[in-house]
Amino acid sequence: MIYHFKLSYGEEQEFSCEIKIRENQSFQQLNDLILEELKYDATQMSSFYKLDEYGNRALEIALFELEGEDDDENAMQVISMDVCQIKEFASTKSPDLIFVFDVFSDRFMNLHLEKITEDKSNKFTAILDNIQGEVPQQIDIDNMGLGDIEMPELNMDELKSRANLSNEDIDDPYHLGDDDMFDSGFENLDDYQDLM
Repeated sequence: MIYHFKLSYGEEQEFSCEIKIRENQSFQQLNDLILEELKYDATQMSSFYKLDEYGNRALEIALFELEGEDDDENAMQVISMDVCQIKEFASTKSPDLIFVFDVFSDRFMNLHLEKITEDKSNKFTAILDNIQGEVPQQIDIDNMGLGDIEMPELNMDELKSRANLSNEDIDDPYHLGDDDMFDSGFENLDDYQDLM
């Protein structure tokens, strides 16, 4: 079977395209197709979410599963994209998903299953076509200006002199190797208890 999706962005559908993919292909393959065709950075995080009947995110289909608290009953279920087939989480009864393409700003596109058709050739490969409008941009985390921040070099000798520290203070800041620090006049705990 071939699953026909419409991927759209914005309330006015400023951007949309159509995706056709086989039912036994994975969400990882769908993710890779979208990223490649829309020229998105594949090194950034992305996720699919299955929506409940109220339009809330109910299940995350992520690049990988994160180990979390098993006893947290409010935790969202997360499944890895590479093990999820399209037919497992897309159906005509529950046709709506979202594709988060920009995790840092939580920007996403609506992914709606339009129809399912028979695969007569059995040689079908996934395609993304019929692009309408301008492709929404991802935030480029490599060019957010963080690389322009100049960090001063640390000069340990200057830091020690400013803080009035010796080499011994740096090597053993709590003076744990200093036997004189613990010289309280007591040989053992019994001597201390005798004073009480």
